[in-house]
Amino acid sequence: MNTATDQVKEEIKQSQSERDFWLSRLHANLEKKQLPDIENGKKYRLLELANIFGLNDFETDLLATMWICTYSNVVKFKILRTDNLTTHLSPLLVSKLYGYDLIHRLASESPLRLWGMVHEHEIVDGSVALTVDPQIISWLDGNNELDQYLVGKVSILPKSFQFESWNLPEIINGLKQYLDKGQRCRIFLDTDDNELAKAYATNIAAGLGLYILSINEVDSSTVDIPTFGMHIHRQAYLDHCSPYFSNKIHKISCNNSLISFPVQFLHGEITNINECGLKDIVINVEEITAAQRRKLWELNIEITKTWNKEEFEDLIWRFDTNADEIIKISKRNPKSPKEAAKYIRENTENDLNSLAQKSNSQFTRDDLIVSDSVQNRLEEIIFEARERARLWSNPEAARIFPQGRGLVSLFSGPPGSGKTMAAQVIANELGLDLLRIDLSSVVSKWVGETAENIQKILSSKMSQRAVLFFDEADALYSKRVDDVKTAQDKYSNMDSGHLMVALENYDGIVLMATNLRANIDPAFIRRIRHSVEFEKPTESARALIWSQVISGLFGKQEAQLMKNSINKLAMLEATGAQIKNTVLSCIFEIRRNNVNLNIETLAKLLSRELAKDGKGLSNRDIDSVIK
Repeated sequence: MNTATDQVKEEIKQSQSERDFWLSRLHANLEKKQLPDIENGKKYRLLELANIFGLNDFETDLLATMWICTYSNVVKFKILRTDNLTTHLSPLLVSKLYGYDLIHRLASESPLRLWGMVHEHEIVDGSVALTVDPQIISWLDGNNELDQYLVGKVSILPKSFQFESWNLPEIINGLKQYLDKGQRCRIFLDTDDNELAKAYATNIAAGLGLYILSINEVDSSTVDIPTFGMHIHRQAYLDHCSPYFSNKIHKISCNNSLISFPVQFLHGEITNINECGLKDIVINVEEITAAQRRKLWELNIEITKTWNKEEFEDLIWRFDTNADEIIKISKRNPKSPKEAAKYIRENTENDLNSLAQKSNSQFTRDDLIVSDSVQNRLEEIIFEARERARLWSNPEAARIFPQGRGLVSLFSGPPGSGKTMAAQVIANELGLDLLRIDLSSVVSKWVGETAENIQKILSSKMSQRAVLFFDEADALYSKRVDDVKTAQDKYSNMDSGHLMVALENYDGIVLMATNLRANIDPAFIRRIRHSVEFEKPTESARALIWSQVISGLFGKQEAQLMKNSINKLAMLEATGAQIKNTVLSCIFEIRRNNVNLNIETLAKLLSRELAKDGKGLSNRDIDSVIK
């Protein structure tokens, strides 16, 4: 049996019975008979409406009359016959019918007018005709339908998730005490997380026996705000639901000409506190924890139970996603933690503009040819980057380290030794974007502007979800001037100090690279977690790089055929970047000349590449390799 449908049918049946009761009162008035009594304990929707909006006896009888006449032209004709000079229902006609003092028009402060339940229309003779709002008739008929004015502008929110750590019983009991005293309350939910705010609101409302009526943002240039607010609060009273306003439409929650619904929720920036004669209550909604993130992922994505547990845990700790993001991303139905992470990265707004650009790659650990000692240091960085969120969630660890929780690493060494590739490999291993900071946009000649730009970068949401990469870090953190002689020296030192403090307070992941470690201020060196010295590749490392790049561009078989030649080329000192550029130039050279890959072309192009740094090969050097 459909219980909900049966309930609606019962309410309509009761409404028809109630309308018959008011019809009997109307007939008694017309026939000058005794009025039927209102039964004690019986629920009358019209009397409930009168009680909600404060209608007096005349206004109640007027509304009853218009309700009846909506369904019966015969009754309406009988009423009009009581005054041969009247052709329409009016306050004057109804006041005569029921024996009230003559009322020509509804008072300006009448709830029927203020709440838009009845509308007056000017007649040529100076009188007014009345019409009743369709929603009011529908509600009296037992239908709880949405006001046509609000279609597309509001929605009912279902009860959402709840966490045990929320102190909702205390909040709900406190609100009940205020309401019992006749106070009307606005509840400000102080959080940037829209879904979290909705969850709080729906659970608090449920504890008060209410639903949530969520108000969409509207264009104030196309909507009359006072009228919009009236329809919202009227709907709230009729359906016993609490309005929920976002930041941009807070002002609708306060209308001095109306008694607004006694419980309202506001989300967003806290404004106009205690300006409307309401009891304003601010609830500081804490960000969700890692455990709560796990629960939200599981609640919204059924297949999380099949996800790789280690990757799932990594996702939970690596990204500080809020409820809004988790619910939004869950609608894309990610099939794995890696796919969910991809959606998170795509969903994160770029709030850095020209200060940083993504420098992502497909490099893996196998692509990076460095010494064992450097490899071990990079492994340490990757492990710490994954584990750090768990460590800092420990209150005692956070207490002991109030600053310096960020992971800052400095890569130093000659150009082409693999510093940039190492940063790209680390970002890929962590499943994060690599944001390369554009120093040309960051460093400014104006006092304080460089520090301001750095602060903007470090406070960015996108930065928190990525690995920051500062190349040529010596340009930012150069040694401070000991012997200050000019104002420029003074301000340069101030900028350096600000930059160091900003970095020390940053709790994200920062990788820096420099070719000139000696130029960096020692005070900065002391503040970093890892300092890794990259060296030029050894002969064996160069052989691996040659083989790896040739294999990638020409195929493994060609690399195997070139093995002896590669070993000869590896005897020549070159960086990884120079080797890669040589092979890249070679692929175009042999295609242009329509020849096969050969050691002569590689040696010639390597010489050209080395010449960029003033270290080209002599003919004797080239001949010694070719032979």
